[in-house]
Amino acid sequence: MDKTAIKRFAVTAKRNLLVSIRSYLTFHYLVTDTNLPNLTNNIIENGSQRRTLTNQETTDFKEFLDEMEILMRDYNYSEALSQLIEKAAFTWFNWVAVVRYMELHNYLPIQMRLLSSERDGKSEPDALTDIYDVIETLDLDTHYLAEIEDSLQSRADKDNSRYQYLLKQQINQLALILPSAFDSISGTVSALLPNNLLQKNGLISDLVNSDIADQDWDDIEIIGWLFQYYNSELKERVGGLKNHNVSKNELPVVTQLFTPKWIVQYMLQNSLGNEYLSQYPATQLVNNWEYYLGHEKPLIAANETQELEQIKIIDPACGSGHILLEAFEMLYQMYQEQGYSAREIPQLILKYNLFGLDIDQRSVQITQLALLLKVLEKQPRFLRRQREPIVFNVYEFKDAKKSISQEALELIANVTEFDAINEVMTTFEDAKQFGTLIMAAPILVFGT
Repeated sequence: MDKTAIKRFAVTAKRNLLVSIRSYLTFHYLVTDTNLPNLTNNIIENGSQRRTLTNQETTDFKEFLDEMEILMRDYNYSEALSQLIEKAAFTWFNWVAVVRYMELHNYLPIQMRLLSSERDGKSEPDALTDIYDVIETLDLDTHYLAEIEDSLQSRADKDNSRYQYLLKQQINQLALILPSAFDSISGTVSALLPNNLLQKNGLISDLVNSDIADQDWDDIEIIGWLFQYYNSELKERVGGLKNHNVSKNELPVVTQLFTPKWIVQYMLQNSLGNEYLSQYPATQLVNNWEYYLGHEKPLIAANETQELEQIKIIDPACGSGHILLEAFEMLYQMYQEQGYSAREIPQLILKYNLFGLDIDQRSVQITQLALLLKVLEKQPRFLRRQREPIVFNVYEFKDAKKSISQEALELIANVTEFDAINEVMTTFEDAKQFGTLIMAAPILVFGT
């Protein structure tokens, strides 16, 4: 894997994407560095400038304005705007990287490339060229496509708008199946997708024309490395904890560490592996555990688990999901050895075995996406046949900001539970700052 090429792309793409989103906000939505436009029905105005938005654009932009209003309760205008731009940029960067992985492995339900072309020398993505072939698969609105064709003048503008719509619909389709890894495209994330994706310095163009070799996309770890390098400049700029105080918003980046694969394997082989070996002494899997120490006695306390589904693994600071991915691979082999159907194993692992936490919402997102790719590695046609939503047990630490009134407590709990609820609220008041350092006392379970 050429990590130099991966870093070069991640750093350059981030810079270009942030500039593209800010420019798109300025020229399409009349958002400046100092103020927001006025929105009346579908009309936006800022000074002498005036634009008419489509109905969907109006809906998306209203949500953007609402989010700005909420953020500006705690931050000034510039800080609030930067936060929304950075959040949207990271989300689109992640989604596009995962779609790139999918298209190169033919995992996408449309069964053609969305970001690039299989035809040598062709720069336009195959899905854009053959957009009318994917109308049913992506639930494209032909009336909207006709509106784009009729309302815009240049071919470039038409293609840019059609491609924006195409990419959003692909994410919407994935969101139906994997709602915890993908969000249905609407509101701020939709509004902040720039229209220069296929042009020079556009996100798709940067990715497809990068120096990252196609074979580097054979390793799921590339998603973690992209995440690591995407934040590298910010991490260098902020510095370390020893140098100065770090804000809560910057803490995830400063404390981010990528655990080497051999350390991950060492930890899991001598914990998960040892637990499995204690249950199934005749297993042949141990022969493949390079870092297993061959303990005469159990390395971890004896467990009462009798079935694989009862094994629980949690990474409370999951980062890009490196540990959970390796655990998935080991568990998959364990289920296989015990005779489980290959078709049911991935969902059993996600439902019963793997759990993750992190103080960084971006880490939660990237871990879920990486686990999705792990599932697709085992079942390439998973997205084409899956109809029920799949949920990953990977969650974000969140601050307990709002106090609960006595009246609200009386509505949701018994008087014997009041103290426990208040204790939880107090304990997690600064959850995003302390994360795994929180020492939460055992509490009663409601209804018991």
